[in-house]
Amino acid sequence: MVTHEKKIEIAKMTQHQAEEIADTWKHEGIYQFYDMPEDPDVELGLGLKPEYTGKGFGKSFVNIVIDFLISNYHLLKINLSGVSFNRRAIRCYEKWGFRKTGVIQQLSNVSVYEFVTVQLEI
Repeated sequence: MVTHEKKIEIAKMTQHQAEEIADTWKHEGIYQFYDMPEDPDVELGLGLKPEYTGKGFGKSFVNIVIDFLISNYHLLKINLSGVSFNRRAIRCYEKWGFRKTGVIQQLSNVSVYEFVTVQLEI
């Protein structure tokens, strides 16, 4: 009996590797389920360092992110969620044109918090 041992290495995936998988790995038949088509919607998480919050940087920060997404992807919608007690963030999203789509309970930082979900149609 002949056995072939392969060395298996587990490592953190790089952005380049993730893009290669999304762009080039294609499956046949029912396994096409695993293919990564370009999604016209994106779920986005945003955050500012504490020293930048409450100083009027929010709208320009969101503007830079949205401009980047629109310039680099063919999106139809952008979805965000923010913890409901962070009214500054929610107001910033609404000023940019995001519309409230719901409220969800989500596990975050070892507790369950209420999050407001918003969406921007491009």
